[in-house]
Amino acid sequence: MKSQTTILSVVLALALAVGASCGGDDFRGISLSLEFKPRDLPQDTTTINYYVLPLQLSDGSQAACEDFMGSQAEKSVLDYSTDFVKRGGQSVSATESVTLTLAELPEGMLMFYIEAASTSQVLACGCGQGQVKRGEKVVIPIRLATDCRK
Repeated sequence: MKSQTTILSVVLALALAVGASCGGDDFRGISLSLEFKPRDLPQDTTTINYYVLPLQLSDGSQAACEDFMGSQAEKSVLDYSTDFVKRGGQSVSATESVTLTLAELPEGMLMFYIEAASTSQVLACGCGQGQVKRGEKVVIPIRLATDCRK
């Protein structure tokens, strides 16, 4: 059976979160916003899960999207739970957009792995990488595919 790729490219817009204080600028860290519209997600999606990994993994290898994508992927993101920079999820509805905000990200090359899931299975997954640097904006395109590691 041929795997399908949805026509979704989720754009992750990275912005520096800066707060003002009496003593000057208070840098609270780097934040990333992920926005999902119902039409962008597979039918029956109830949850968006995200996992953020650093470039260098604890087993000495590097995080590379191609190693984590597809039903025959060499690696599972869950095998690197001790390396997670951020991890989480949020419920989604069939009628409302959802925005996830990942705060306090470190600078450096990061890999972002996303799953669209129903209550019983992963429906689509996607991955993107980008250099996160304070004061700079970056766009990390992620295309969700239905061929995901089980």
